Amino acid sequence: MNITTKYNIDENDYLAFNLFYHSIFKKNNKKKNIIIWSIIFIFFILYAFKGNLLYEEDKIAVFLPIIIFFILYFFLKKMQKKNILKHIKKVYKPTFDEVTFTENTIEVKNETGNFIYNISQIIEINEIEKYYFLHLQTLGKAIIIPKEKIDNLSEIEQAIKDISQKYNIKHNVNLNWKY
Repeated sequence: MNITTKYNIDENDYLAFNLFYHSIFKKNNKKKNIIIWSIIFIFFILYAFKGNLLYEEDKIAVFLPIIIFFILYFFLKKMQKKNILKHIKKVYKPTFDEVTFTENTIEVKNETGNFIYNISQIIEINEIEKYYFLHLQTLGKAIIIPKEKIDNLSEIEQAIKDISQKYNIKHNVNLNWKY
């Protein structure tokens, strides 16, 4: 196997990767957040049914955390996306990548240099609607392959499937992912 593809990486590609990467960490913390918010909610419900709702302020105290939770959820999501984009503009620059899949390596050539990764360095493959992210052992590092920007998509898809099966690399397919 020796398959090569060429494509441009821009801000939107880096943004998609970073948003996906952050959403994975959010899912890991989701259980903890659900437990915390459930305890808070139960506390306020018990307080309400205890018969202590004598004053208008007490009624507000029951419903205010629920309202604040929903407002903060959407506000923080927008803020996070804005901060990630700001970081991308500072750190990343558009590149023209050439990626070559061989039997045991993946070679990436771009303006920053030539990088050869052993397939064993890939810890996980994530596929979303428009991208493949080949996550490497180095935390936060991945090879980004935008599906819409490559000409030989079917060959790349087959190479990724072969790599996943041959080296027993977890391949997550989440074509409906949204941030």
